[in-house]
Amino acid sequence: MCVINVADDVGAPQFVKRPKDQRVVEGNAAFFSCDVTSEPPLPHIQWTKDGKQFSQYCAKYSIVNHW
Repeated sequence: MCVINVADDVGAPQFVKRPKDQRVVEGNAAFFSCDVTSEPPLPHIQWTKDGKQFSQYCAKYSIVNHW
């Protein structure tokens, strides 16, 4: 799941491309991406699984931002 936190209503972000559900064989990689448009300031995007936020510092997951 991808969550966008918005500080105020000015320039509220919108999904251009939403993440899609995937099924993979255990041990194989899955890649999720999203594209968001927004007026400054840029939104803070959080990736979660089962209600828990992914850590950028976990060896099992990689989070890459392309601003």
